[in-house]
Amino acid sequence: MNNFIFWRNWQASYKFLYLLSLIILLISTISYGYFYMLGSEAVISWVWDGELEIVKTVLDRFSKNFFEFTVEADSYLLIETFKPTGIQINFEAHYLYLIVLCIGINIILTSISDLRTIWYSLALALLAILWGTMSFELLRIFKNIHDKLFLILVIGTFSITSFIFHSFVKGVNYLVRFFIYTFFTVIFAYLINEFAEIEQPFLHLSTYSIAVPIVISILFIVLNAHEFLRVFVYIATNPSLNHGYQGWRRFLFITLLYLANLIYVYLHLTKNINLDIYFVSPFVLFIGTAYFGIWGFKQRENQYKDFFDFQPTGAFLYIGMAIVTMASITFAFANDNNPLIEVYEDSIMYSHLGFGISFLLFVFGNFKDIMMAGKPVYKILYVPKNIDFMYSLFIGLLIMGALVFNNNFFTYKQAFAGYFNGLGDLHIALKDNYLGKQYYNLATGFDPRNHRSFYSLGTLAMEENNEAAAQVFFEEAISKNPSPFAYAQLAEIQLNDRDFLRAIITLQKGIEQCPNSGELYNNLALLVNNKNMLPDSVLVYFDQSRKLSKYPELAESNSFSLWTKYDIYSSLDSIYQDWTPKPYVGTRSNELAFLNAFEKEASQPLNLSYLEDSVLGTPELCYIYNYALNQRMAGDTTVIRKLKEFAQVQENFQFLEFLNFALANIYYYQGEFGSALELMTNIYKSSSRTNSHYANMLGMWLLEMEDYQSAANYFGIAVRRGKEEAKLNYAIALSELPNKEKAIEIWKELRAEKPEEYGLISSDMLNYLVPDSINSLNLFAENTSDLIKYRYLHYNQANINNEDFDKIYKQIKNNDIRVIIGSERIHTYLDEQDEANAGIYLQKITAEELNDQIMSYFQLSFLRYVHFQGKTDNEFLEKVETTNFGKPQTGLKAFYKASYYAQQGDIEKAGEFFENAIKEHPFKTDFYLHAADFFKKTQQPEKAYKALLKGVENNDLNADLLKAYIFTSIEMRYYDFAKVALEEQLQFLVSEEEYQAFLPLYEKKLKEIESQLEEWDL
Repeated sequence: MNNFIFWRNWQASYKFLYLLSLIILLISTISYGYFYMLGSEAVISWVWDGELEIVKTVLDRFSKNFFEFTVEADSYLLIETFKPTGIQINFEAHYLYLIVLCIGINIILTSISDLRTIWYSLALALLAILWGTMSFELLRIFKNIHDKLFLILVIGTFSITSFIFHSFVKGVNYLVRFFIYTFFTVIFAYLINEFAEIEQPFLHLSTYSIAVPIVISILFIVLNAHEFLRVFVYIATNPSLNHGYQGWRRFLFITLLYLANLIYVYLHLTKNINLDIYFVSPFVLFIGTAYFGIWGFKQRENQYKDFFDFQPTGAFLYIGMAIVTMASITFAFANDNNPLIEVYEDSIMYSHLGFGISFLLFVFGNFKDIMMAGKPVYKILYVPKNIDFMYSLFIGLLIMGALVFNNNFFTYKQAFAGYFNGLGDLHIALKDNYLGKQYYNLATGFDPRNHRSFYSLGTLAMEENNEAAAQVFFEEAISKNPSPFAYAQLAEIQLNDRDFLRAIITLQKGIEQCPNSGELYNNLALLVNNKNMLPDSVLVYFDQSRKLSKYPELAESNSFSLWTKYDIYSSLDSIYQDWTPKPYVGTRSNELAFLNAFEKEASQPLNLSYLEDSVLGTPELCYIYNYALNQRMAGDTTVIRKLKEFAQVQENFQFLEFLNFALANIYYYQGEFGSALELMTNIYKSSSRTNSHYANMLGMWLLEMEDYQSAANYFGIAVRRGKEEAKLNYAIALSELPNKEKAIEIWKELRAEKPEEYGLISSDMLNYLVPDSINSLNLFAENTSDLIKYRYLHYNQANINNEDFDKIYKQIKNNDIRVIIGSERIHTYLDEQDEANAGIYLQKITAEELNDQIMSYFQLSFLRYVHFQGKTDNEFLEKVETTNFGKPQTGLKAFYKASYYAQQGDIEKAGEFFENAIKEHPFKTDFYLHAADFFKKTQQPEKAYKALLKGVENNDLNADLLKAYIFTSIEMRYYDFAKVALEEQLQFLVSEEEYQAFLPLYEKKLKEIESQLEEWDL
């Protein structure tokens, strides 16, 4: 153990410094392993690029006048692809490398002062070259004096101090020396940070500093190249580990296995062989040699004791070189500098092969007999009998040289390519893309197929929208070192060119070359799924992505696009029966879209952990939006609160219409129709991009609420703005209006435009609507159905006389249908202010059999009739309280109560109920007109004006409201408001005839108010 922990008996300061050096080496090794495992992901990462796929969601189904209507909205599947970034300069890696490099160099400086003069001079010269190549003059610290003054100060300070320790003040404690060098380093770093006139000065230094560390690293690698064989000798000949006299066979077997691995690695990396077998990477072997060498270098002391002692000079020289080497290789990994990585890889591979073979010869040439005798050869390994160790070094170098020569000195060229790649990164970091490209191009001249240079050039070309050049660069990038990032970039370019087949082939090749890339599997699955090709293959691709990707949640989320499209699963339970999804908001959002598509309610409550940030991203928006549509019937107060909160955040402005649309649907299906209609109207008015959809939705709601004029207005807008599916609804709504001319026109257009789809229904409706259809329909025939009779009467209420109506009415056999059509007749006459005829038909339906299902029709007709008569007494109020008001009668209960309290003289309650009625149904014209009339009669003109103003704002397509508003504005002396409403709104809302007919009334009202004002002045 004392031999293992050889520093145990050192003095405390030396022990402290050595242990500190070991800790730094260990930390560097951990970083080495981390960046080695990362590979290209050290500087290239996957970003998630999402797009939305619309899933039609049925919100409601309802019947109206024997037509079936389906209310639909869009749910959204979040489809996310993996997109690679460009080269991301690893600033932290640069700074950490520079710090560790300085520590390693300072440890080397600390130890070289005790070398013999010639070796000291060579070592110091090498370090001086390092400082010279760091290009301190570029920092322009003392540019007004001399641009190389700072470099002279650095070299002079360290060299003179080192020379003093070497020649004049010998024996200074190593810890003191190290802290002095560290002090100088900190001072120079401070000067650079404070006075350098260029951006990122330390980035410059780390980039320009790599040349000499490459040399030191290669020397260190060569120095330890035989360490595994030394360890094999120890294992094979140590009596405590072995018994008998077979140590030489064990050594030979292990060594040949080790060399076979190296030969296979060499053949594999040179593309001469590619057997699918496991091998140990040279970079893994290097870690072993670096740490084994700590003790191996001590054991070799008799080989170099004429130049320096191991304790402490050799120990610190070794650990300093180890730190520099580990930092240099880690730096290459951290920047994914392929040419430089291959320089180190070749150095390790060539040196291990060369010195492995030479050391094998050295061992058997010197110790075969001793080893066969079972003696512990490891104790005398560096005291050769026949062949000097220098011969082993010579043979090893000779084999290395042969391998380098066989490679046309390509490793040497790659060192330059790696250096220029670093300079390219530096200038890209400084936003100088032009120089960056020049250096990358220089790098490709030295290493014509290196991934790093061509990928960098490809991403720069993409930034410049030069996809043709980018494609060439990415193809070169994968020619030698294929990466999933370059394949993904290539596929994206081909997709942009709409070359889907080539994109699919590219991704398939990428998977063939990078079989563990779950990201490529995900992108391929989405592309194949999008082209409706081979759903079984898509399922396999998603499954592979889920298993292989570092972000399996994307594949899990995206899978719902396949399951929704092909209706593969019936429930979430069947989807997750074999696996559990990772928590991810995209998956939860897509689950909801899947459930919405098949009209199923989610069982899980809203997960607030996905919505903690007040600013929404697209996944979070989709989640709460899809959830709101799914739970629209449940009345979840939490989702209402969150929707309102997000809508108030300014940064969510781009998502405001989606938040409000979801909220409006919850209001509507929870019975808060006024809030729903008002909110949907605001969305429609503020969204010129998609308002045909919102206009159609408003039309559907108003149609269900039997506000046919408003519904027709919004359906008409939807049609004019390109929503073709709204045209049928438009025709149906127009058919409900007294004037059928426009309805007939639209039905004829539908029949002509889409005869197969709408021909039959259009012909039927035209038979009902045209004036002479009473004979063609055979309404008096016994075999004519009640439905045909009902529809004829329903659509001709305004233009059929009582005699003809009664004839058909009596022919209807179904009692319920007679009550319904009779009730409609009452409402028609009340609309025409014909109390007498309304009363006749009220008596008719009173005589019918009124069951529970049909009673509400009678009650509503009766209440309206009594209200029309003005008999809003206590009995009327009682009936209002007991009547079942449906969705089409929204606000009517409050309206009747307002009328009751108005008659009772309770102005405050009447006003309150009028306002409630308007709030509950902001599209009901009568509510505004009666409310305004009430406020005027009770000397509250300002409230009358505000009621009509609100009516115009909520329902700016209603001419009656607009006319009432104009008159009231004149009465309030708001002449300018009245004029604007007349000339900028009413003129474009009504026909020219109607507008010209209104103008005299407007002028008359204006003169009337002006004359009143003149009389008051007198």
